[in-house]
Amino acid sequence: MWNTFILASSVRALLGLFEGQFAATAKAMRQALELAQSELIGCVALELLYAELESRDFSCDVLEHHEHILQVLRMPSCGWTDFGTPK
Repeated sequence: MWNTFILASSVRALLGLFEGQFAATAKAMRQALELAQSELIGCVALELLYAELESRDFSCDVLEHHEHILQVLRMPSCGWTDFGTPK
């Protein structure tokens, strides 16, 4: 099977998967966003948080830990055009 990485999900479901792996990061992000909406200092808090965040790979760090609830669907033949080749 060819991985086209077409993902269909609700934001709530994806956020739930992320929170399951990175609860502290999700909590810090929520707090910074709440501050940013109510106070000017919140924007600074959000900038500081993003400056300190570690890089994450969504596939490896989140999806691979939840393969038991994910689903792969086989697509019917629909043709393929690869615009990335010289031809």
